[in-house]
Amino acid sequence: MAAIMTQAGSVAERMPGPALGAALMEEPVAAADLMADSVAVATRAAGQLVVMAVAADRQVMNPEIIETPNLQLRLQTAADVRALIEKLSPAERAEVSPEWLARALSEPPNPWAHGFSVILKADGATVGNAGFKGPPNSAGTVEIAYGINPEHQRKGYATEAARALSAYAFQDQRVHIVCAHTLPEPNASTRVLTKCGFHHVGEVMDPEDGRVWRWEKTS
Repeated sequence: MAAIMTQAGSVAERMPGPALGAALMEEPVAAADLMADSVAVATRAAGQLVVMAVAADRQVMNPEIIETPNLQLRLQTAADVRALIEKLSPAERAEVSPEWLARALSEPPNPWAHGFSVILKADGATVGNAGFKGPPNSAGTVEIAYGINPEHQRKGYATEAARALSAYAFQDQRVHIVCAHTLPEPNASTRVLTKCGFHHVGEVMDPEDGRVWRWEKTS
């Protein structure tokens, strides 16, 4: 996914450049509210960019842009992912999940594999990355991850990104649960998920991350 997927999963996603390790990042409780049941999705039809409002119970395949009040989540390509990887140091590249990278570099652009660049509408600046750990599994669950660059944190952008990812996921009829993992302690990341309607379902042992808290939101 666009939020560089590490072997550690979404507890500590490795982001390129200043966003390294920023997924499920610190955001204040007082982040800007969004409508949880609707996002604007942009798709291309006959070469023209068409923007539509999409309710959460409708399915839209392969959006190029997801709109929130302050952000655009723009679908990335394999070339975008490759460029992000090339910016990482050797040590940072070693943290990237080989399975995710192989999928992202070999598949046509799609949000389950490549994720999105998080763009600030006000000035077009890239403020982070967001995406999914993979496509919906057989149980209808997808995991989200996102990261906001340090200089743009504490402005509510992680909350907007998390809500937009969740709303997009529930447009897919296969998805019944959106989940996320955090460190096993109350922190800003857990507040973001709570604000986005996620519920703490317990502590689990991740095979790579060890002890984590699992959060879920149901359709």
